[in-house]
Amino acid sequence: MLDNCPVTLEEIKNHLHILSEDFDQTLWLNLRSATAAAESYIGRDIVRRVVGMSMPFSKTFTVADYTTVENVTVDGEDVEYTQVNNKVTLLVDNGKVVRCDVISGWLPEQCPMDIKMAIMLMAAKYFNNPVDSVEQLPKASTSLLKPFKNYMI
Repeated sequence: MLDNCPVTLEEIKNHLHILSEDFDQTLWLNLRSATAAAESYIGRDIVRRVVGMSMPFSKTFTVADYTTVENVTVDGEDVEYTQVNNKVTLLVDNGKVVRCDVISGWLPEQCPMDIKMAIMLMAAKYFNNPVDSVEQLPKASTSLLKPFKNYMI
């Protein structure tokens, strides 16, 4: 239901001590908003995604930190490659267009606990004060997310 959100509906309901299903839709929206806010703050994907990119041919190129290359094609043909950290080296010598599919973010069960807690705290704040204009993330959330922040943007 939550498209690989790292925090489940059951977890946020337990956190807020909610036993009924009366607020499920609202909590779902709060979780999606909190996850998006956390991704925006740290400058990288939290929810697992496959992202495609195309570029002019180059034998080596870099991908973002914390991503894994899933597939590479040159001029529409699958090619072999190596990936060391964020550097990808193609095992072909020429071509016109490189297409690369990368996986970013975490599976829900692999997401760091600090990120999950930050999302839970934000979703709880949205739930407990739905009319507040949220100009800042809760201080505890920013403290939990800071180690994951991408400062290279």
